[in-house]
Amino acid sequence: MLFNNNIHLDSISSTNNFLLSLRKNNIFSEGLYVTTDFQEIGKGQMNNSWESEKKNNLLISILIEPKISINNIFDINRFICLSIFDLLKLYDINALIKWPNDIIINNRKIAGILIENIFSNNIIIK
Repeated sequence: MLFNNNIHLDSISSTNNFLLSLRKNNIFSEGLYVTTDFQEIGKGQMNNSWESEKKNNLLISILIEPKISINNIFDINRFICLSIFDLLKLYDINALIKWPNDIIINNRKIAGILIENIFSNNIIIK
């Protein structure tokens, strides 16, 4: 079942780096997600950092293996952004998507979507 494995840590340098290290060592299953109360070195787009406050942010990294063509790479990002947008709408929260990867509420960025891919023969494999 997808998304039934969770590792929660009180603090970590980066949920993304931790998940990638598990994958590198074949200690993972698809749908594994890592959450934390605080990350010291959060990652943003284009080598930017992502700042967070302890126990005040949703900090999560998810491993999926979609096996789709490079031509459809943006579909993953679009799906995640629209899913967050729809979830917020259910709670009557007026949000905007600043494409390609930001969720905005009241003119403030509240989320950034960072997707890292591994390719093989023009197919996204991780």
